[in-house]
Amino acid sequence: MTVRSRRSLVAAALLAAGLLVVVAVRSRGVVVERDGEGGIISSGGVGHGHLNGKDNTKVGRAWTSGGETLCRTAEDVVARIVSIEPVEVVGEVRVEAIKVRSAYRPPPDQRFEDWDPMTQLFNGPGPGPPNAREPAGFLVPSDCDHGEPLGEILTTMRKTGPGGGWLEGLLVTYRWEGRLHAFVIPWTFALCGTKTPICD
Repeated sequence: MTVRSRRSLVAAALLAAGLLVVVAVRSRGVVVERDGEGGIISSGGVGHGHLNGKDNTKVGRAWTSGGETLCRTAEDVVARIVSIEPVEVVGEVRVEAIKVRSAYRPPPDQRFEDWDPMTQLFNGPGPGPPNAREPAGFLVPSDCDHGEPLGEILTTMRKTGPGGGWLEGLLVTYRWEGRLHAFVIPWTFALCGTKTPICD
């Protein structure tokens, strides 16, 4: 099987899982939309994600993937997060936390040694920056223009076996204009191992 066909299968699986999520949230009276159709837009997209190599993630080690951003679709939107949940988790991994915070993109010419994990988008081993918080009640800070802070999602996952595994999709539920809204970010986060075709 080619890398392209493997990724196509993963995309199809995510779509099927996402459809099941849509049915579930509609039954609760939630406005279901595509990413960016309502008050919030993410930086996600099909094929977008973080794949952590086998040598970089040993069994028992946790990794926090940030950089997945949430922005208002207009400057005057007031959108507050209710929850962020994984759509599907596959293989020998465990999602330990999904948190949020306000953060900034690093300047394009910034050197790695000048990176500030407390204020700039994060990706690294362990539980992530201490200034992250639970999603419930988080107010998306801006429409992400003109150097303003972005809402950042930080997902911490632990590799529990040599096979590794991955997370497919994040379900974001939020309150806007007096109603609950929900959308799925088509995002992949993998801790690669011996049974992670998505990493090949």
